[in-house]
Amino acid sequence: MWDMHSEAWWIKVLDGDLTPPEQALWEQHLSECPTCRAEWAALAQLEMVLRVAPVPVPPADLAAKTTARAVLMRRQRRLWMLLGISFLTVLLGAGVVVALGTVYWDFNRLLAAMVFSKDMLLQVLMRTLVGLMVAGRSFSPLVLALAAGLLFLFMPHGVLATVAVVMVRRQRGVAEA
Repeated sequence: MWDMHSEAWWIKVLDGDLTPPEQALWEQHLSECPTCRAEWAALAQLEMVLRVAPVPVPPADLAAKTTARAVLMRRQRRLWMLLGISFLTVLLGAGVVVALGTVYWDFNRLLAAMVFSKDMLLQVLMRTLVGLMVAGRSFSPLVLALAAGLLFLFMPHGVLATVAVVMVRRQRGVAEA
């Protein structure tokens, strides 16, 4: 049996889904229950007011205006997103260019200094090596290996010397052009 105070029952009553025996039970319940009778009367009055009230008619171009506004807002969002991404890309690119330019400039200066001062560097390295050997330091084999490696790199046909000479020649070629 149904609980006539439940929401499910009221939905069934309002939808008009009662069978004839349920309708008879409902009418009997309304005659006995003042709370349900008052609620039913209020709902009937509300239904009457809604029937008499004019049906609002939306403007004919409401759908077109709403669609146009939604399209415009979407385009604006895309534009702002594109502008933001472009700005961040330019900002990031500028940072990378500045960083790489600084590194390139410093590397060129370092290579140029190494090429033009290799004789002096070799003399200082040899003097240091001889001084360490005379003093009898225990890390002299390490220093000897380091000196040999640096000598290999700075010799006229060494790896760094060759790279440095090529880069300096390129810069001079660009400067002369």
